[in-house]
Amino acid sequence: ALTLDRAQFNDLGAGESETVVFNYDVVDGPGTTPTTFLAASTPTSATLTVTGENDAPSAPAMPPLTSFPEGGDPVTLDLLQGFTDAEGDALSVADIAAVSTNGARTVVFTDLGDGRVDPAQFDDLGASGFEEITFSFDVTDGVAVTAGSFTAVVEGVDDAPVLISPIVDRVNLQAAVEDALFS
Repeated sequence: ALTLDRAQFNDLGAGESETVVFNYDVVDGPGTTPTTFLAASTPTSATLTVTGENDAPSAPAMPPLTSFPEGGDPVTLDLLQGFTDAEGDALSVADIAAVSTNGARTVVFTDLGDGRVDPAQFDDLGASGFEEITFSFDVTDGVAVTAGSFTAVVEGVDDAPVLISPIVDRVNLQAAVEDALFS
């Protein structure tokens, strides 16, 4: 019996093929004298053609996880992190959706084939607060599609106080004298 591990041909793309030749001898039995072990041997071969099929992109065993502080510069997430394609085809991301653990928040992101997030939309998080965003998307090699996910944790920071409206000084500053007390 001939055994062939098909996985070793995963790099073949759709329409590609590889020919495998097995060389072996056909023997018609043991020899007839004590000094001959084999009677007759005929060399021959078998040819097998393996035809490739497009393999869907492979997702990472564990979905990626990253974190960033709220309020900083926009963050671009590598949604393709860990994805591979057996044929080496270029991969792209489509149909990105984002869901937050804060059900009241709609996560705004730029869908340019990546998950570009502006952390400023999370400025309401407190110093010890955090929020998880789970991105779901499709990864394609141009033919086959594989579902993917990516989790980002936005970490709250202690924001400096912001002056909402200035206090109007009731003192007439033009009449003020240097080093004089105000009341």
